[in-house]
Amino acid sequence: LLQRGERGSGPGGFDEDFFMYGEDLDWCYRIQQAGWRIYYTPSTQIIHYKGESTKKGELRYVRLFYGAMLLFARKHFRGQYALVFEWLLQLSIVARAALTLIMNALQRYRSPLIDAALAYGALVGVGAWRAAQTGVDFLGPALWGGVAPLFAISTVLGIRAAKGYRRNHANRLGPALFGPTVGLLVLSAASYFIQGIAFSRVVVGGAFGVTALGLVALRFIRRRRAAAQALDGRRLVVVGPQPEAERLRTLLHDQPHSPFRLLGYVAANEDSAPAPADTLKRMGSQHQLRDVVRLHHVTDVAFAANGVAHHTMFHLMQQLHDLPVQFRIFAAGSDHLIGKASVQHLAAPPGLLQAEEALGDLGSATSRRVFEVSIALVGLMASPVVALWAKVSPDGFAQRLRLRVRQWPDVLTGRRPLIGRRQADAAHTELPEGVFAVPESLQPLPTRPDDLARSYSFYMRNRSAALDAEILWKALRNL
Repeated sequence: LLQRGERGSGPGGFDEDFFMYGEDLDWCYRIQQAGWRIYYTPSTQIIHYKGESTKKGELRYVRLFYGAMLLFARKHFRGQYALVFEWLLQLSIVARAALTLIMNALQRYRSPLIDAALAYGALVGVGAWRAAQTGVDFLGPALWGGVAPLFAISTVLGIRAAKGYRRNHANRLGPALFGPTVGLLVLSAASYFIQGIAFSRVVVGGAFGVTALGLVALRFIRRRRAAAQALDGRRLVVVGPQPEAERLRTLLHDQPHSPFRLLGYVAANEDSAPAPADTLKRMGSQHQLRDVVRLHHVTDVAFAANGVAHHTMFHLMQQLHDLPVQFRIFAAGSDHLIGKASVQHLAAPPGLLQAEEALGDLGSATSRRVFEVSIALVGLMASPVVALWAKVSPDGFAQRLRLRVRQWPDVLTGRRPLIGRRQADAAHTELPEGVFAVPESLQPLPTRPDDLARSYSFYMRNRSAALDAEILWKALRNL
């Protein structure tokens, strides 16, 4: 709100020479110069997504923001210090642009730089260790200024040649082993022609081993982190009526390992009443879907076909076309989430299926068996402690755990799997009776036949060592 002062003419409107930033600063300055007063109403609220038009890490932001400040200074500042201030702004713009370029380059080439630093440090470190063992100084300029950089660069180029820096190959272990091998071969070949870089074979071989182990460890950590983010990262919101959203929540809950985390639903009807406290969270209405997706970092939007018209789906998809979100259809009366490139089965699929879809990945049988044997061996070594705990403690958990520990020998001999069905679920003959049952990982324990069928069917299609480990952990917590 503006109140006119005593100085005659008004401040005018926005200056169109300011493209994106600084126009409000210029306008407020002119308002004050004209003798007007500025007021604000705290009851009025506007949500402003700061930094969406231009990101602070972009050169475009530097040019627009600091350019607006320079334009403001040229427009309003006069006198002997105006030129000095303008030069300081120009210098700041250049420095900020250079810093942005450097940070963007570091971000873009972060993985090659880390790998190069690891290879360089490995060779220098092994050289220092070998020098301490033999008394021969390996840390001269030829090492840290010649051999180590050559080994680091060759390693990075080897990883790049094996496509190890492509987005879909970034965490593969093959390129991480191929790169140090290339570095080793380059050093070996160069030592025949340049005697000054002919170092101890122990130093070069040790550096190769340390670099290979370090690169593999980095990839393994990134893969685990990416897997953990993927498990937590599929943030799902349903657009449709509350009963359909509740039905989807039930289907997801009955899976031993749900690929989605259902945050809530967006009402299909703008006039829908708020959901009761004990039901799935109502996150807003259709016209608020874009805000919901951005504020809650939603990755998947599922449209309930039973309650949302097709033209409404297309309209909402168009509103979200610039956001990193995947669209899915939750078919009416069905147990499938239909995506652009996949169909997520949420229940036991009826009819005929391909053998791979019905039985899961048979190639994971070896890894699952190794996992079972490892857990059984650990369990057998801990069995005396568990038995003593069960005797001295009235805790029911210790008694129940002791009953499971007694079955570890059957797991070692292959007579009983670690994860299987319960004795009471004899109808599900596709799985043998296990030490721990798939439904035991769910809370509350499913009791309806359809719910049990969904949990067993999901396990059969997706079983792996990782899934067995997750079911084991959850079953122990629910024991």
